[in-house]
Formats: sequence, structure tokens, C-alpha cells
Amino acid sequence: MAEKTPQIMTKLNTFLSLKWQILLFIFSIVLFLFSLFFLPDLFLTISFFVLLTACLSIFCAVVFHLINKNWKTAIALVIPPTILFAVAYQFGFLLSLIIDGRHDEFTDQLVIPKNISISQPLEEMDSTKIPSGLHLYKSFQPGMYRYVYVDKNLSDGKIFLKAFEITKNQPLSFERLKTKSLIEIKPSDSVFQFENDFTIYEGDWGYPYAARFEVWYESTNKNTRKLYERNFIIEGWQR
Repeated sequence: MAEKTPQIMTKLNTFLSLKWQILLFIFSIVLFLFSLFFLPDLFLTISFFVLLTACLSIFCAVVFHLINKNWKTAIALVIPPTILFAVAYQFGFLLSLIIDGRHDEFTDQLVIPKNISISQPLEEMDSTKIPSGLHLYKSFQPGMYRYVYVDKNLSDGKIFLKAFEITKNQPLSFERLKTKSLIEIKPSDSVFQFENDFTIYEGDWGYPYAARFEVWYESTNKNTRKLYERNFIIEGWQR
């Protein structure tokens, strides 16, 4: 055990060194930004936790170097996250000013019908008690949702969503929605519950409106048909 202690300390020194901590920090930021703009919401959540882990790692490295009286290294490790949070704070402040002064007029003339059945997206998903059909769940921001479709009679092919504002029958996020909600069904699949994340861009936070969501099926020979539809009260993602 005594022989392994120097090896452990050497590896710990290497991992907590300025070089490796900065590389880890840069990697976590790049991953987060890439996930923010190009990857599904699940990857965004994962990359956010990677970024938090990198910040925690830097904190541990700072404590380690302070204990060992490596003052310059400890100070150097504090600088990158400090700059990041300062820039993020300023960016968030400016973004909030822009958002507060801007309003998407999409919902201004819309009225939620009272003579039809309309559901609210649910807060949390209990995967053990989901009946057949289409279900919508809220994500971490208004306008972002997860849909679950349960169907025991699907063969190999694809399913995807279409959405329309109910009163004007206007398509919502048409091309984006199809791409983001697309799920491939393989012949070997033994599951009957399909789920994916998507974003609706029409509208603003705090301005709910009624939308009809349709589940469409595309067979391997490119024939399409509508499987299911259901109405929901939704909000658009505020850009």
C-alpha cells in the first residue's frame, strides 16, 4: 500500500494540474455549446452536468493546490470559470432585456376554443402507467416538450409528429418538428412505447394556445398515414 501511495499522488497531481483542468473545462464548454445548438435536449442535459463536473473538478484542484501552497496554480485555475460566469451573467442580462422588449405576435389574435376536448401537457412522466395513445410532457422550458406514443400494432417504419394551431389550422414548426420528433421503428423492436423531444417555436412563454398534434406513420415503402391525434394547450419557445 505504501508503494502505491506515491503513484496515486503522481496521478492526482497530473489530473489536478493546470493543463488538464483547463483542457477539461474547455471540452465541457464546447460540448455544452454544441449540444445547445445541434443536439437533442437529452444531450444538452448531459453536457450541462459535464460542465458542472468540470467546475467541481476545478474547485477540488484549487483546494488541492492551496493545501500544497501552489498559489500561482490555484489562482490560475480560478480565472477561467470566473471569466465564464462573468460573461454568461452579462450575456444573460442582455438577453433578458432583449426578450422582455420583444413579443412574438403569433398568439395575439388566437382564442382557445371551449367546445372541444383539450389536454394539458403533464409535468412528470410515469413510464409504468402510460395508456395507449399520444401523451405530452413539459420539458425544462416552455415550448420544449417530450412526447410519448404508445401503440402495440406498429410494424417497421417511422413515426413523427405534425402540429397545427387549432383555430386557423396553421402548421407549427413544420419541417423542424418532423425532423426532431422522428423515431425509426425496427423489425427487431419489442417495445410499444416511443418517445422523443421537440420544440415548438411559434408563440412566447406565458401565451398559451390550442394545438392539434398528429402522429404520422411512414412505412418502409414511403406510404404515410395518420395514426392518432390529440389537442393540447401549449406555449411557444421564447427565442
